Amino acid sequence: MTDTRIKFEKKRSVFYLAVLLASFFCVYLCVCLMPSDPIDLSMTVNLPAPGQVKVFYSKLGIGNWSEENSSLSRKLPGGRDVVVKFKLPVRKLKMFRIDFEYTKPGACTISDLKLTGSGSLALSDFKLAKVFDISNLHLASGKLTLKLGETDPYVVLKSSRSLGAAGDHDYFLIGIVFALSLMFFGTIGKCVLKLLEEKKEWADLLLTTGFCLLICIPALRIDKSAVSLSENRALAPLPRIFTPEGRINTDFGQQFEKYFNDRFLGRGKLLKYYQKLKSSINGRGRRYAVSDAVVEGEDGWFFYRLENSLRNFQNLDVLTEKEMKRSLALLKRQQAWCREKNIKFYYFIAPDKNKVYGEKMGFVPRIFPDSRSRAARWVEYIRKNSDIKVIYPLEELKKQKHKGLLYYKNDTHWNWYGGYLGYIELMKEIKKDFPELRQFKAQKFTEEKGRMGDLYFLAPYMVKREKEAYKKPVIAPEFSMDVTQRRVYQHKNPYGKFNLCILRDSFCNSMLAYLFYSFAETTAFWTYSLTTQGLEYMIEVKTDVFILEHVERSLPAALKFMRKNSAFGVE
Repeated sequence: MTDTRIKFEKKRSVFYLAVLLASFFCVYLCVCLMPSDPIDLSMTVNLPAPGQVKVFYSKLGIGNWSEENSSLSRKLPGGRDVVVKFKLPVRKLKMFRIDFEYTKPGACTISDLKLTGSGSLALSDFKLAKVFDISNLHLASGKLTLKLGETDPYVVLKSSRSLGAAGDHDYFLIGIVFALSLMFFGTIGKCVLKLLEEKKEWADLLLTTGFCLLICIPALRIDKSAVSLSENRALAPLPRIFTPEGRINTDFGQQFEKYFNDRFLGRGKLLKYYQKLKSSINGRGRRYAVSDAVVEGEDGWFFYRLENSLRNFQNLDVLTEKEMKRSLALLKRQQAWCREKNIKFYYFIAPDKNKVYGEKMGFVPRIFPDSRSRAARWVEYIRKNSDIKVIYPLEELKKQKHKGLLYYKNDTHWNWYGGYLGYIELMKEIKKDFPELRQFKAQKFTEEKGRMGDLYFLAPYMVKREKEAYKKPVIAPEFSMDVTQRRVYQHKNPYGKFNLCILRDSFCNSMLAYLFYSFAETTAFWTYSLTTQGLEYMIEVKTDVFILEHVERSLPAALKFMRKNSAFGVE
């Protein structure tokens, strides 16, 4: 064998090794992207008085105590040992924080603490990293005793080693990824070796190698976000080869394509340039149509264009008699269940922005008056054929809009003042049944400036940045929580008296602070329907008031979703 051939065989071996390593790297990425089981935390708590325990979890010892990384226990009795369990959705954990919520000062104990994942950690594996408003600390024999203060007592525990989550790996998928990676990189290696063997020009070699590497770039980084703010929608989740029932997922290919298309590297910038180009094209010759999703009105106002919003503004689309009859039957079943459980049911429809500020859309002719709109007819039908309490505060908002702007100019939603007026109208109905209910009354107002709304993100190169100053009621910080994009949110108010569960959409974000003020316990679900488990939860937390809320433009879709997915609905 000639020296040239020996050198070539060595190069072949190096290429095969590189192919194998690249395939293993793809498998590693696949494993990292797979969902893992949460880490289980169990402990016995003895509080000095009834209250709750909140756990803030942290990754790799970095303290990030935000509400997004927390879990709140059920209401615990005081004066006796109670076992509390949490599921912490992290891959690794070495430090966490325990907050003592809504309890009185006094002696408290924590024992039998255990974290379970790929291994396990006990209380003896932790040391005290930080404490606040706590005295008489003593950690020994797997038991932590302490005395709580009255401000905001919490304790931070840190371990010298990390606990990993138990992996729930799809080995069939891992095998497929390894085989496809081997074939892909093997094909690239063969092409490169062939070029070397035939002594092609280095330009050909570099071009082939560069092309193969370029097509891999989009997969180098996968976006793990749950929601795309620029598109105002949820991103596709990673699919599984097998369904929870153990069957083969026949839609895996299409689901994975959607997953990758939503998350590949550079997608955000490509989308940004696409929106810029499309906005420029659509904006020429038709000044009001700045994109498929946005239209420009007068005086710097922008409006939503999708979901047939313009036809709804013109009052051309209405619900059929059959749709209204089937949907009302569903609401009646829901109301009957609430009555059986001694829960009051209320149905709230938030008016569309173009209904309140229709004068800013002079370029769109209004065909029929608002008295013949889809929402107005639906509300009239409900009131005529049932005793369901429905609130649709369009006329009241029109009367009050001279006192201040109620909707953002570059957003589809109402602002804090608009949400406050909607809350006032809702409370008028609720207080008929609960006259002693606390109601927030704005005494002072501040200004909100510089907001970039969802319409700005839908057409960022055509929609103007917000310069308007909006009127905002001043409310205590403990009620003004950021609930944006939170699927489920629970709030406790020690001064409230009744418990509330609300099914909502994003329009309710500007109302929740005021509802937090009024009710002792508020649970807000970002959905239009409840499953059987949701109904059981309502009974467990002793719900007094149940509200269904959605924006006007979502009327047909919300009703259809409820008929298909609600525990009371049959499509």
